[in-house]
Amino acid sequence: MQHPRSSRPFAPFLVLAAALSLHCGGGVGFNDRDAQPGRDAGDGMDAAAALDAGTATDAGPSVCVGDEACAPDQHCADDTGTCIAGCSTDEGCLDAAGTPRCDLLGHMCVGCRIDPDCPASEHCDPTMHQCVAGCSSDEGCASTTGTSRCDPLRHVCVECLNDGQCPDGALCSGNVCRSGCHEPARPCAGADEACCEDRCVAPDTDAQHCGGCGLGCAAGEACSEGRCAPVCPAGLLRCGGVCVPVANDPQHCGGCGVVCGAGQVCASGVCVASCPTGQTDCGGACATLDTDPFHCGACGAGCPAGNLCVGGACVPNCTPSESICSGACVALESDRNNCGFCENGCLPTQLCNGGRCVEDCGAGRALCAGACVDLASDRDHCGACGQVCRAGCIAGECAVVADVEAGSTHSCMRFPNGRLFCWGYGENLTGRAGVGVEHRADPVEIVDAIGRPIENVRQVVAAASRTC
Repeated sequence: MQHPRSSRPFAPFLVLAAALSLHCGGGVGFNDRDAQPGRDAGDGMDAAAALDAGTATDAGPSVCVGDEACAPDQHCADDTGTCIAGCSTDEGCLDAAGTPRCDLLGHMCVGCRIDPDCPASEHCDPTMHQCVAGCSSDEGCASTTGTSRCDPLRHVCVECLNDGQCPDGALCSGNVCRSGCHEPARPCAGADEACCEDRCVAPDTDAQHCGGCGLGCAAGEACSEGRCAPVCPAGLLRCGGVCVPVANDPQHCGGCGVVCGAGQVCASGVCVASCPTGQTDCGGACATLDTDPFHCGACGAGCPAGNLCVGGACVPNCTPSESICSGACVALESDRNNCGFCENGCLPTQLCNGGRCVEDCGAGRALCAGACVDLASDRDHCGACGQVCRAGCIAGECAVVADVEAGSTHSCMRFPNGRLFCWGYGENLTGRAGVGVEHRADPVEIVDAIGRPIENVRQVVAAASRTC
């Protein structure tokens, strides 16, 4: 029944009464005793009945105390207690293409609220509420090779997120499984490996952990069978404490302990029925007699340690800058007994320089342009042959002059470090500033009474024959 328009001031009361009725389970409402004078009983519909009917006292919005009282595409406004436009459940977004989810805070239809609302290969952008590219679960990485895990923070497919997702002998570092170990939780994969410093090593061959963690070999040694031993020459491998040629040793063919069967020989590290053309069977070892140091020129004719087999003859193993003279390696550029060529000896007073016998200039001097010079003071060869210094050479370095003073018979120059050099002649035969005068063509450093260089000179003033 429609109430008269004059009853609208009671609408808020009706809402409150209905709420109390629903909350308390009672029948709070209007009855005959509560009816206003002049109204019939039919006008006494209680507020709960009005709320259940979903109607107001006129054709206005429905009253509500929660979203559940509104249609799915509406929600209950907190300030007015009425249902207004804006979704309250996903059902209210069924007709919204591309936005099937209801944002319960903003009451608007969006593409997604959380990652599970999106396909596994996408995730929900929290600002746009739209599904965008980038995994949200491991299922979204199933089609990627080697990166089957989804990083939930970066939304990218990776190889691993933790050590447990890597195989034995590997740890997860930077989302990649890398070689490593943690005992006992993350052991090494190989039975012959040990976990040393978070790294899987082979104690039988690892020079830093030879025979066990932390047992390092010395310089020039290698680890063989868990023991440190001198490094074998190139082409040889230590087997049972002995360096053997695994390329053709029938007892260690290609590796330690690999024994060729009866009627077989070892060639290039493989057991075969017969030796290839150009090689000789030396007791099961296929050898090239021209170059094999264990069978040099003939089977069993081994060369001394450090020698090579060249043309079927044992020769020293010289460096590229050396030559063989009388069975020994010599440097023809500097060897006094083999200067320039074998058996060309220099005189006792000579040296071999650049393959030529030259005069031995002695300590502190060098041979430059065929002459012995003092590299510490020679202006044309200051510190090295051909290094010219116009201002002078001091202690093998070109001089940098601070100032120069000249008298009538001598001159002096001062250097930035306060040291003083003079040349010319004066009165007293010593060549020292203020007292010396012996004729000197080259600058002479000025020293004190006991021969120490004078330092920290700040100014030089030269007179006719004296300097101070």
